[in-house]
Amino acid sequence: MLAPGEALEGIIDVFGGTYMIESGNVQFMFPPLRFNVDGREEARLKPLDRGPLALPSTPLPRGRHVLTVELLNNDGKVIQRVGHVVRVGAPPRLLAVGLDSAAFEQLSVLAPSFTRKAVEPREMTTSLLRESEVVVMPVSAGVRITAAQSSELAQFVANGGGLYVTGDGAAQTNQAYLDNQFRQLLPVRMLNQKQDPPPDNPIKEEKGQSDIAAVSMVFVIDRSNSMNAVIKGGVTRWQVAVESIKQALTKLDPWDRAGVLSFTLAQSWQVKPKVIAPFDRELIAKRLLALKTDDQYDKSGYNTDIYKATQEALNVIHQERSAVKVVVVLTDGGDRDNDDGSVRDHHKLAEEAMSKGINIYTLGIGSEFTGADHYSQAAKKVVRSLATKEEFSYIAPDEDAAATAQVVFVRAVEFAYKAYDDKMKARDKERRPMEPKDPKVDVLEGKFALSLSPVGRQLFGMRDLPEPAPRLLKYARCQLRPDSALALGISPGDGEASPVALALASKGLGRVGFWASGSDPQSLGEVATWVEYPRLIAQTLRWLIPREDPQPRLVGGATTSGIGLIDPIEEARYSLRTRERVVGLVLSDGVLRASSGALPEGDAEIVEQLGAQERVIGDVFLAEMPQIASRQTPQDNAPALPALKPQPPEVNIRREPAHDAAALCLLVMLVLMPVERVIRRRN
Repeated sequence: MLAPGEALEGIIDVFGGTYMIESGNVQFMFPPLRFNVDGREEARLKPLDRGPLALPSTPLPRGRHVLTVELLNNDGKVIQRVGHVVRVGAPPRLLAVGLDSAAFEQLSVLAPSFTRKAVEPREMTTSLLRESEVVVMPVSAGVRITAAQSSELAQFVANGGGLYVTGDGAAQTNQAYLDNQFRQLLPVRMLNQKQDPPPDNPIKEEKGQSDIAAVSMVFVIDRSNSMNAVIKGGVTRWQVAVESIKQALTKLDPWDRAGVLSFTLAQSWQVKPKVIAPFDRELIAKRLLALKTDDQYDKSGYNTDIYKATQEALNVIHQERSAVKVVVVLTDGGDRDNDDGSVRDHHKLAEEAMSKGINIYTLGIGSEFTGADHYSQAAKKVVRSLATKEEFSYIAPDEDAAATAQVVFVRAVEFAYKAYDDKMKARDKERRPMEPKDPKVDVLEGKFALSLSPVGRQLFGMRDLPEPAPRLLKYARCQLRPDSALALGISPGDGEASPVALALASKGLGRVGFWASGSDPQSLGEVATWVEYPRLIAQTLRWLIPREDPQPRLVGGATTSGIGLIDPIEEARYSLRTRERVVGLVLSDGVLRASSGALPEGDAEIVEQLGAQERVIGDVFLAEMPQIASRQTPQDNAPALPALKPQPPEVNIRREPAHDAAALCLLVMLVLMPVERVIRRRN
């Protein structure tokens, strides 16, 4: 597919020719060629030597065009015709979800023919998906989309969209936070890091076996000056926060643990995680109400450091021997930037928490979250990015919502106990010691040489990889699903896992690709400098959009006797649409044939129907003979041979006497006559 104004580039190979005698000299001549666009002659081509011949650069208007090259004899008669169909229209649209600035900038090289747009995972909407043909996202962004977004993404692929997932961030990705529908979209099963085997004779304990508590919670509370703001009924934001902690502590069981961390620019543990007795609740509440704010401000105007406070809470609660760990963060504004002026990535803290099996609830209260200015947008982003799930972030902008903040705290406690119950059920089912699991994706590091599969050769048009093959430095361990195809693998002996580097699959009317390595030089290694790597990724992205980008990779060997189809859908129906009529097709052994008779010669579209869905999956030009698959050149040297001279026929006659043969026959008859008489008498 060409964008408007994009130059047409193409070549045609000429094989063979003819000998002509001029003035007694034998000369090898190439036949003339006629180049047509939409049935009109565009140029006459005169090959001067064997090999490829460049087609003339022709401006094409928007729409669908048929390019043909005809081989002519000396009388101008067409003796052979080849063709191709090309479309001119708007470039396909690519939606980058969750890519950092460096990875998005790299797309300008890897996907030059696409228009590109970048969004955060939670900004991905149905309307954005409808405007796109391909979605590119790292696997780590899968933990940042909701179950509803996963369903929308699956519907997008089923309706003909393309999804390309990379292994960026796989080492920090906790599969427990990936929605099941998103995992099922991938053409591979990602493998978790290997766990140490349990002891032979585990010691049975009353509470969670190896856990000393069911639940550990840490409340991280903003104690800046703005928390003294009065809301509904003369109550301050700080008083609401203290009451929320008090209500949450009453919901904890006596043997569970909790801690409270207040922060401004510095962090202060009011109570480090411990078992909270009933009398401790009142003491903690009194201590918090008496806590004064810190008047220290930094030069940017913020007196809070949410990032470091959350990081401190994660470091402490990670040491807790509890089955379920929850951090609740309450603030009434945005966070400060780094000292060098760069913006902090709070989602990295959420990823760190998920990799350690810790859940983070966030609550923002106050009118600071209601505006459309930069400050309000930044404050909202902090609350949403810190939460480990979309449903774990809450914003209470008005007085009524802020006054009921304790509901969020109590809900966090209820979630902790539900998560504990679920974990207990899973452990009982497995009958293993109840040790916390860390289901992060396993990423291998080393030097892994790529290998090219038959599917990869077909997709990328490559015969083989260079010697020595380029090597990756990192890749995520994964297993190929039964309905998926391997395009690039890892050479044998370069890893203990299933050697998947690039896997492809068809899902409904759409397609999905998974690149097991990252897109950064630290993961790609030699592949980053491999000259073919940009074309490899660009070709994969274009393969994901067969609806808009008919490629010769999709169909092959298009003749009037049949059309080869690389990736058919068994339950789909196919037909061939020409300008005059529609021909029904029957799929047999990967080849589409006419339901009756032969296919018509010329250009046509292959139409695929699945239920009520219908789409054009490719353009073809049908010829009577298949394309030449070799470079063998026929030689016709008959004119150079001398003329044949007439000669009389040669006849050989042999005469021999027959005396010996006649005498032998008479002797045999005399011997047999007495025997014949004896037989007659006995009869």
